[in-house]
Formats: sequence, structure tokens, C-alpha cells
Amino acid sequence: MFRLFVFAALLAASSPSAFAAPKVGPYYDFLSRDVIGAGDFTSKHPSWDGRGVVIAVLDTGVDPSVPGLRTTSTGETKVIEARDFSGEGDVSLTRVERTVEDGTALLRSDDGVVRGIDELAQRPKDGVYWVGFFREEGLERSSVNDINRNGKTTDEFAVVAFYPTPGAAPLVVIDLDGDGEISDEKLRPDFRVDRQHFAFGHPDPRKDQTPIAFSVTIMPESERRVELHFDDGGHGTHCAGIAAGFEIQGKSGFDGIAPGAWVMSLKIGNNALAGGATTPGSMKRAMAYAARWSRDNDVPVVMNVSYGIGSEIEGYAGIDGELDELLANHIALVASVAAGNDGPGLSTVGTPGASLLAWTAGAYFDPVNGRTLWGAGGKGARIFGFSSRGGELDKPDGLSPGVAWASVPPFHRRAVMAGTSMATPQAAGAHALLISAALATKTPWNSGLLKAALRGTAKPVRGYARVDQGAGLIHVGDAFEALRKDAKSAPPKALLAWRVSTPVPHRPGSTGTASYWRTGHYVPGEPDTIDFSIEPVLLATAKDSEKSEFFADLELDTDTSWVKLDRTRVGVRGESAAHFSVRLKPKAVKRPGLHEGLITANLRGSKLPAFDIPIVIVTPHRFDDASKRTQSWKGSLAPGGITRRFLEVPPGATAMMIEMEVPKGAFGRVYLNLYDPEGRSHETPLRVANSETGSKARVVVSGDDLTPGVWEVAPYATFRNQGPSTFKLQARFVGLEVPETADYFVP
Repeated sequence: MFRLFVFAALLAASSPSAFAAPKVGPYYDFLSRDVIGAGDFTSKHPSWDGRGVVIAVLDTGVDPSVPGLRTTSTGETKVIEARDFSGEGDVSLTRVERTVEDGTALLRSDDGVVRGIDELAQRPKDGVYWVGFFREEGLERSSVNDINRNGKTTDEFAVVAFYPTPGAAPLVVIDLDGDGEISDEKLRPDFRVDRQHFAFGHPDPRKDQTPIAFSVTIMPESERRVELHFDDGGHGTHCAGIAAGFEIQGKSGFDGIAPGAWVMSLKIGNNALAGGATTPGSMKRAMAYAARWSRDNDVPVVMNVSYGIGSEIEGYAGIDGELDELLANHIALVASVAAGNDGPGLSTVGTPGASLLAWTAGAYFDPVNGRTLWGAGGKGARIFGFSSRGGELDKPDGLSPGVAWASVPPFHRRAVMAGTSMATPQAAGAHALLISAALATKTPWNSGLLKAALRGTAKPVRGYARVDQGAGLIHVGDAFEALRKDAKSAPPKALLAWRVSTPVPHRPGSTGTASYWRTGHYVPGEPDTIDFSIEPVLLATAKDSEKSEFFADLELDTDTSWVKLDRTRVGVRGESAAHFSVRLKPKAVKRPGLHEGLITANLRGSKLPAFDIPIVIVTPHRFDDASKRTQSWKGSLAPGGITRRFLEVPPGATAMMIEMEVPKGAFGRVYLNLYDPEGRSHETPLRVANSETGSKARVVVSGDDLTPGVWEVAPYATFRNQGPSTFKLQARFVGLEVPETADYFVP
């Protein structure tokens, strides 16, 4: 089951920004739309604000009643679709015919009785009703289990659907006050017809603030159900506000990234389950629905997927391939997905964040946001510590702000959320702005061209590696200028992306999109080579002639002296693969730490890079000499700062012991993160070193848990620190089992 990517602890990583974003909007401090240039872009081009584009939010639902999600910037209804693919709001219906008992017309089913049917303004000509009941008991584990605020969580509400005449659109009437009488209730068409929401009523008329808004979708008779759509999690409404909110909190100028865009709510998270988890197939069905809707209505749709899970083997999950297939088959479909919240360890990007054709968003930390929302210390831009990192994959694609104050349902007390969940709608909104501008200027576009423009103009955040941030912080204005210029060079219209494949050395038989060497001290040298395969990913809807006549002339280059290409030019014909290889210089990367190089491919005739391939070498500290079984390090971390140490398990070791402390007299809190050789986070119960309490961070890994290979230790300082935090870190390997309570720190 997939889970939402919102991070409650709000811990960050560090470094100054490559550039300072202008402070344009009045609510910059709360929702930093200006960091990615959205404020400046819409200020210069007011009509390029997402108009003509739908942002489909695949999440916990979207509440259309809240300020910010009621209308677009042009006064149209904001939420135009509201579907529930999680099953949480499903009401099963039973065929029932009108009967009369004691002179009263009613509907009697095995589940209950409904009265007042003869007083309805319309009734079925054939006398057939479909009856079901929505029960609060099904919301027992939800954040909202008393939907009418009457102090009880056992109410049930009748739902009656029927066809007024054969072939007519169905109608539904819902017993909103739960009294079993529907004569006083409104007949409602499907939400897609009137786009009206409603609430279950409180018996006290003064209590007009309901916890959540509902809408209804009447399914075909063959399915015998209706969907009641609602957001009882709050996460989806928050994401929708970031992506497309207009006048959030009812304040002029308090907008999301693309305030002119419509919103389609496709609920995939069942909030009666832990963490609002998805139910089997819900994400797949919602994605397919968004794709069909885009095709059938000939309207661009940007999917926002702030849900996911960690991957055992990055890039091999079925949902990644299914998403890629949808994007390849639907020219007006785009996807922005979350990288995940499993950072700062390497090789932690999850699924569907591994999708090749989707935009995968990492979480950027803006110091202005941080100071206003949490009183964060430190200066300069950062990357959130929780933001998942790349390794075997060239992911994330780039960064966007990962925290915001945005719209939430009335029941939700917390308007500020952080996570790659929040970075994803920033990127989704950016895509909507680019599409809106492209439509207005008749600039050719597809999802691949948008990604190339955003990646090609992103600004790297200084002090961070490629695996941390992808191409860097995106900028809408720069991306659109690049898109327009690139359109003049007539790039292949059918081209969506390039599929790069290279062996993952520590996983025989698997491949990745980056060359990732986490293989101890082995790095291939002369005459060994690292082989790469590249092939174009073309639109499935392209003509056969476009595919067979496709030709690309690629120029290859590298930014580092320890990577030597066997050629600098590659030709690709049709959908066939091309190949090249590189040789490395092991001596240049023998110092312990993270070493990165980058291969860049430029398509002749295009102004933007075709693709990049990171070369990542992890060189660990060695403990194979008896005199080096214990090693120590000292350092200082600015608020939000992060550092890494890579440790290779020596032969014969049965236990690894790590301890970290902030010395007395120093200030701060430093958190200890530990990742196994596959990039999986290892549980660290004592993970905080605090100078004020004198607590130390400790972890022992022993026995079968001590997987051979290279482990990653990642200390980071919370951004709530108001100054630098000095820390001492020690790692020790022994050949004996050591109890977890042992005092093993050597001063």
C-alpha cells in the first residue's frame, strides 16, 4: 500500500543557494511560489496562470468548500471532478420497489427503511429505487468519524438513487439529517453535472461549520453503488492548494502556483487505514482515469502524486512502468510525483518516484519560509534532510519548496505541512504554468519537452551533490524561455525521453539510469569499461513513419577528468539502442567519501541537454586492519547541515557500534541516521545527541542484521538549532556479539 509523503518531524539539510529568489507575492513567507519564479511569471503574464489545464490530485481527496479551492482566477468552479478510487466512500445499493405500510409509502431493504419517497419532486416512472446506507462506523479510524457533529459516531444516512425516466441521467437523494425521512432532502445529480458539494447537517442550526464537504458520483446501474467523495485526511486539500489555490484563506494574493488551473480530485487514500494508505489498485485506476479524461476531453492534465513507498530495487516496481506507459500513450498527460521522505541516505527514491517519464520532485528548504513558519535558524538555501536521494537512478529530477501554509478542510488544525508531498504540487503547478503559456503562444510541448526545459534551466544548490537534488531548483520563467527557443530548433516531436541503462555492480542482473558504485574499494580501472545503452522513448501515438525515420545525433561530454569516454558522438536511428562505454581512474576516487561525475548528452539542433548520466563512486572508510577497528571524526554542522561517512564491514566482524555526541559547552541537537548497503534506513532508537540534556545517539548492529557491504552514517543538525552544532562521531567493529546496553564510547 502506498502512503502519503508528508513529514511531521520537519528536519532539514544545508547549504547556500545558487541564487536568491525575488520576494514578489505578499504571502511569500507562507507559500513560497516566488522561489520557483511562479510569482514573477504570472505577474508578467496574468493569463498564463494555469488556465486551460487540469491538475489531477491523486491523494486523500480535495475539499471544494474551503477558501482557495472554490473558484479559479477567472471565477470558474475550481474542482471539476471528484472521484473516490479508494472505496472509503462507496455505498452499495440494493434494488427496492415502493411499498405501502400502514398507509405510508416507503422503501424497505434488508439494511433499513426509508420514508418520504412520495413527496420527492421527481420519482422513477418504473417504480424502481436503489437504496443503501452510509454509516459513520466505517470511519472509526478516520480523522473525522462524526460527520454531522452531533456527538455520536454511530449514525447512518440513507442514500436513494433512481432514474426518473428510462435513459435519463440518474438522481440521488441523501438523508443528510439521518432521520430516515427524505421528503425534506434535495434531489441531486452527479457532481460532474452540477459540481455542487454538500454537508451532513447538525441539529443545531447555529453550527454551520461542518468538518468536511461531500460530493456524489452515481455509478452505472451495473455497478450498483454510489461514491461519496470527501477528504477526511487533509493531505489532498493541502496539495491542491499549493498546486492551484486561488485566494487561500480568503486573502487576495494568497495563491498557489497555478491559480487559474482547474482541479480534479482523484481519491486514492483510504483515511480509515493507517496513514491514509491506498487500497489495492486505487492508484492505477486513478491514473488511468486521468489519462482517459484528458484524451476524451482534449484537455491537458497534470497528475500530482504525493504518494508512494520505498523500493526494494529502484525502478523495478510495476506502477513505475504502468505510469510510463500511460504517459507515452497520452500526449497531453503529465505527472509530477514525490521522490519520497526516506532521505538523507543514498539510494532512497521510492515508487512511483522511479518513473522515467514522470517528474520526480525533491524538497527544497527556503530560509524565509523556515524563519516564518518555524523560527528556523541558519542562513541560505537548503535541501530537506528527509528528501529521498538518488543512487542507482538519476532521480530526483529537481527541487521545489517542500513546505507551505495552504488550504486544509475545516476539521484539520494544521495548515502547515512539509514533505516531498509539498514539493510535488509546486512542480505540478509549474508544469501547469508552462502548458498554459505554451497553449497561449502556440509553442509545441509534451511532457518530455517540459521536463527537458525544467531540468536544463534548474539551478544547483551549492554544497549538495547531484544525488541530493537532481538538476537543482526549478524556475518557471527560465524554463519557458528555453522551451520557446528549443521549439525554434525543431526537436523531434515524437521524442519524450531517453532511456539510459547501465549495470548496477552490487546487484548482478539489474540496471539503473546512473552508474552507482557502492562496491567497497573496488572501482574498475583500465582496461575494464562501464557500458551504457541509450534508446529513445517515443510517443506511442506517433506514426510508424515518425518512429522509423527518427534520427538523433548526440554529442557526449563529461565534467570530470577521472571519467574517460570511448567516443564523443553517438547516432541513434528509429527506436533502436545505441551504446558507448567509459573508463575510470580509480586512484582519483580513493579518498573516502562521495565522488560524482556527470556525462552530458546534447542533441544537435536542440538548445537543451538531451540527458545526463551521473557517475557516483562511494569510497568507504576501511576497518580491515586491527589497529583501525575504531575510527572517530569531529565536525560542525550549521542548522540543517548534513554530512556522511561510509563504513565498509570488515571480514570477521559480528557487530558494528556507532555513537555520536555533542560535547559539553557546545550547543545543538544532531540526529543520527544509519542506512544499510541497500539504502534502507536502519532503526536507531537512540538517535539524538543533545548538548542540553547530555544525551548521546547510539546504535548497535550485530549478527544477521550486519549485512556485508557499505553502510552509510548520516549525522544532521535540525534547522531549529540557532547556531552551529559541534559533534563527535565514532564507529567500531568487533568480532564478538555486543549487548545494546554496552557503554562502548571511547573518548
